Amino acid sequence: MIPINIKKLLHRRSLIAAMAQAKADTPVAAWLLPQRQRRLAKAGETLWHKGEVATEMVCVETGQVRLKEPDVALGAGALLGEIGLFSPDHHRTGTSACDTDCVRHTRSAAGRAQLYDVHPKPGFHLMRLVVARLLHDIAAAKARAAEPMAATN
Repeated sequence: MIPINIKKLLHRRSLIAAMAQAKADTPVAAWLLPQRQRRLAKAGETLWHKGEVATEMVCVETGQVRLKEPDVALGAGALLGEIGLFSPDHHRTGTSACDTDCVRHTRSAAGRAQLYDVHPKPGFHLMRLVVARLLHDIAAAKARAAEPMAATN
């Protein structure tokens, strides 16, 4: 059992090191490139609608994609669609459409699971990204709720 436990300990240490390193390095695109699908989209094309079942996440190679809720434009290197893959019901939390012609790389939910098996860093990066986006959405909702109160004072 000692060799097995040593192997487990070394693996845990490498995961902890990967977590620390995932804070600010390696763009998401580098993790998405293997087993990804490259797709083109025209300006004005809707990638998905709020409430649809999430089947993939997208990394933007070129162009600009707009998240309609909240109104945010994302450019080259941005990752989107990940929240739907992590949500309990796997539904999209907002609508997204291309502001310009885009080249995007998609990765399926199954591909995402395989990715974590090979590289633990993307999982930690995605957790940070999801939490950051949710915190941003909460702050924006609080600001919108405060607007009517400020207008009446």
